[in-house]
Amino acid sequence: MKTMIKDNFSVLFALLGGCVGLLLRLWRLRLGVDETGLLVRGHMGGSILIVWSLLIIAALLVLTKNDKKPNVPNAGASRLADVLVCLYVAVQTVLLVVDKQSHGVSEVILTLLSLLAVIPMLGAVVGKKANHILLCVYAVALLIFKFRAWSLNPQLANYSYQLLAGVTLMFATYHRAAFDGDMGHPVAFRRWSLLCAYLCMVSMTDENMWFYLTMAVWLLCGAIALPHKTQNMPQPMPQCASET
Repeated sequence: MKTMIKDNFSVLFALLGGCVGLLLRLWRLRLGVDETGLLVRGHMGGSILIVWSLLIIAALLVLTKNDKKPNVPNAGASRLADVLVCLYVAVQTVLLVVDKQSHGVSEVILTLLSLLAVIPMLGAVVGKKANHILLCVYAVALLIFKFRAWSLNPQLANYSYQLLAGVTLMFATYHRAAFDGDMGHPVAFRRWSLLCAYLCMVSMTDENMWFYLTMAVWLLCGAIALPHKTQNMPQPMPQCASET
């Protein structure tokens, strides 16, 4: 148990850091606004959140750099997280269909892309190997469509963490998909996953809360390290006796 906690200290650190960051951002968005609804410049909550986020990001970079190469992604936890992502997409699709309100073209396209993205991941539901390459494509499309809407907001602070979460999600899904082709880099995957998980937790303040929660759980589960396998040192080749 102690070894498991030690190997996954950076995962626990990202989880706890994200919880504190979420509380700080809620403080910023609830109390740091003026009578017009705009964010007040120089609010203490926003300043503390920036400093806290920089410290967490710097600490995660150091922790993941000093990690021994963990055997990630965790097959069991990652499979359960894949199932969670599939369930989330299914529920969102059903809600979109039964909702009688009109939906924008971008929302419909993103829903269709999310369905295409999870189809190769359905293998996790029946205990088989999943594929995540289309999830990487979906992350790129999500950032493009969301940024078009975010850019209409006059205050960058309103969507800055969502923007950073979208960027890091692209890298995290890319490194996750690399494992499907046996070309993954464990340390890089863990680094981007934990950075994205923290930013997703901080971003759980808008109408996309369930999406960011699902992504944070998926990334944290995938970054959980299995017990390290001891690697035997290569033994020298036995020398053949010279013929006399």
